[in-house]
Amino acid sequence: MILMVTVWYPSHKALEVANKFNKLAAKGVPPVIKKWEVYGTIDGLNGLKGYHLIKTDREKTEDALMEINKLFAPMFTIDGFSTRVEILSGMKASAEILKYVK
Repeated sequence: MILMVTVWYPSHKALEVANKFNKLAAKGVPPVIKKWEVYGTIDGLNGLKGYHLIKTDREKTEDALMEINKLFAPMFTIDGFSTRVEILSGMKASAEILKYVK
């Protein structure tokens, strides 16, 4: 299972976000998470945007979501910081769903 957490924050908050994220990262990845990759980009008028691709076992998705929420909770004190969590589907699953589209 792949989860994608997208985060946005104002450019002038980048140092504050980086400091908090580095403290969280120093704790290590929770055991329920198999792999965690982070990417970033500039999001025009919205400041900066980060993508966190997080891999976990399907049966551990709920536990992984709880751990992710706990890790990001301290970031919510940063003015302008927001997130969105999505569960990604592979192309095989997406193609299977298309069978039901009429």
